[in-house]
Amino acid sequence: MTDIKVLNQLIEQYNPFSAKVTAQHNVWSLDYSGVAEINQNAFNSVLRLIDDVDIGKSTSEGAVLIGERGLGKTQLFARLHHHLNANDKAFFVYMGEYDNLDLIKSEFLQSLVYSLKREYCPNVTQWQALAAAMYFDARGNTPCSVEHLVNQFPSIFAKDPSKINAWTNGIAKKCPDIKNVFLIRAILWTLLPEAAPFAAMWLAGKKLAEEDAKSLNLPVDREPDSFAYTCDLLNLITRYKTIVFCFDELDTPQVNSQMLTLVQVLIDLAKYLRNNIKRIVILLSVFPQTLEEDILSAQSSVSSQTRAAYDRFDHQIRLEFLDEQSSLALIKHRLQQFYKQHDVIPPDSFYPFQEDKLRQIFASDRAPSRQVLRWCEENWTPKPPIIIGVTDLPAVAPTTSTSNRVAECFKEQMMEVYDRIDDIIDDSDKISKALDLAFRLLVEEVIEGFRVYELVEEQDKKYSDLVPFKIKVRKAENVTGPFTFIGVAVIQKKGNALTSALSKLVDFNNLKQTRACMVRSENITGATAQNHALTLLNNGGEWVGIVAEQIAPLLALQALAEKAEKLEQYELTPEQVMEYVDSEKLLTENALIKEILSKPEGKPPKNAKPSDINKLASIPQSLSVQDNGEDSDLQADDSLLTE
Repeated sequence: MTDIKVLNQLIEQYNPFSAKVTAQHNVWSLDYSGVAEINQNAFNSVLRLIDDVDIGKSTSEGAVLIGERGLGKTQLFARLHHHLNANDKAFFVYMGEYDNLDLIKSEFLQSLVYSLKREYCPNVTQWQALAAAMYFDARGNTPCSVEHLVNQFPSIFAKDPSKINAWTNGIAKKCPDIKNVFLIRAILWTLLPEAAPFAAMWLAGKKLAEEDAKSLNLPVDREPDSFAYTCDLLNLITRYKTIVFCFDELDTPQVNSQMLTLVQVLIDLAKYLRNNIKRIVILLSVFPQTLEEDILSAQSSVSSQTRAAYDRFDHQIRLEFLDEQSSLALIKHRLQQFYKQHDVIPPDSFYPFQEDKLRQIFASDRAPSRQVLRWCEENWTPKPPIIIGVTDLPAVAPTTSTSNRVAECFKEQMMEVYDRIDDIIDDSDKISKALDLAFRLLVEEVIEGFRVYELVEEQDKKYSDLVPFKIKVRKAENVTGPFTFIGVAVIQKKGNALTSALSKLVDFNNLKQTRACMVRSENITGATAQNHALTLLNNGGEWVGIVAEQIAPLLALQALAEKAEKLEQYELTPEQVMEYVDSEKLLTENALIKEILSKPEGKPPKNAKPSDINKLASIPQSLSVQDNGEDSDLQADDSLLTE
């Protein structure tokens, strides 16, 4: 057992109950198994639906998980993901963010591709598990484990790059109903680490640079928003394994251009999926109030269609409030994680709480998880020392502060951002929105010698899609001098779209009292695009590079602010979030913010050529990032996969 003094110091410094929700990054954790006593009946009901589809008892299933805030809907999804992976049961797809409901089918495809990029088992993604299943099926046998195939494929490919073509053709023969053979090729490319990111981009409908598409032998152009393509992809995947779709966070006040709410839009999407795809299970999580207002009692021209789509969900699974046993199980689970993380051993499983007191408190009332965790947060304090002859010691004040709670929640959002950083960093809109919020919060601040006066939305429709906002600044010491407007354009495009955007940005940069600041992470290729970029810099514009560890806090801040304002998910106010931002100097000391606001370093050298442009970007300092014993090389018996 660890010394009580050490334990008490730890308890005074940290509060494991500050974060009272299961965050989205927990959903993807391979070791996050949750608490078995919470919503066990609901969990078993979901597993039965998956089994029914898996054994062919039904072609598809749909269920609505109904529960008040804090009853553990996201926790159930996290536990389900862990269970499916551990039992090699089904592919798991999770969607918990919705940016534009008018583009929901496109966003659904992004979530599908992103989810399958997550680990299926250690060092193997779901895409790679699918590629292995396709390969083994076409061979007619399984000569090795999935892990071994994934581990060996780079060396197989290095010896014979034509294997991709041979395997693609062999698998295509086994799937004569698959119209788009390029889907097979792209999925196989996920077995090669250097090709996998580009293959995933192509599968998600994103346009590759011509040279990248050519190297993968994939078409440059296709219809990224065609839902028929998504259905073709799903039909290919479900030939090999059931897919479980989990749609979370459906209670946000969002509507599309037809004034349909988020849950109404998702119900319609789910109906379409069930009509067109076999071997799928769809789970929607909603509050009872959302279900009643947006589905059961909705009064609109499309309410009958929405209700009809809802009626196809044959199963309504209600989540339960915690009783005494599940309340104590939750507390014990959180404490075990905390003490394990800090490598200490408490005197008992519930220290510093007393088990009999906990049973007393939670015996009478049934409560949501959030309420149980709130009580623990407020009563988290070391036990006072035992002093012989002294009684009635003054109570020790709880150590929890709002700042600690915000810090825990911000840390969770940072983890979620880093979980998805490879995808988010390509999303110009997400980065632009994060920068927009950051600079709005910096009004009246002085950074790099400039005072931020205002954030101005670009009114000229010709440029507003490229440069959504301008920052109005002036030298801090010059209170009467002229203002400068910095137009921020996040451009992560490629190919012709990049060339067109840079041409427009050059024109924007020539406007009076305005300079353009391009924010971009990747090199610029193509002679015309490079020429536009050099012209931009020669005319006083700037190119600021994106560094993951500098944009990540801004993305996390935006996500936290949205949840605090819309969902009250963390029981924090926007003001409390801002107090934390100010105290930690998350914005004023951010290198990316500083680089955008600082004066450009000067014109490129007179002898600079367009091909030199990638050396002229202002790149903030960044941190650098980084055999089961089976001996078969898998190459000896590929005859089934050759033409």
